[in-house]
Amino acid sequence: KTKAQNFNGLGKLSREYSIVNNYLHGEEKEFYPNGELSSLSYNKNGQADSLFIGYHTNGQKAKEGYFENDLKIGA
Repeated sequence: KTKAQNFNGLGKLSREYSIVNNYLHGEEKEFYPNGELSSLSYNKNGQADSLFIGYHTNGQKAKEGYFENDLKIGA
């Protein structure tokens, strides 16, 4: 398992994720330029799997959903 990070043009963290066997696998976080969390999701063998939460720039939860094998479950 390899932990990876991306940074924006200002050098601030924009994304954290894990790679296993060249696939996204595990927790993935994306951040707004102000440093607030913009989304939290999970991947399994390169596909969206499990919980997804999107956040507003003020940190309030905006939306929540579930994925299985890269497909959204429910409405």
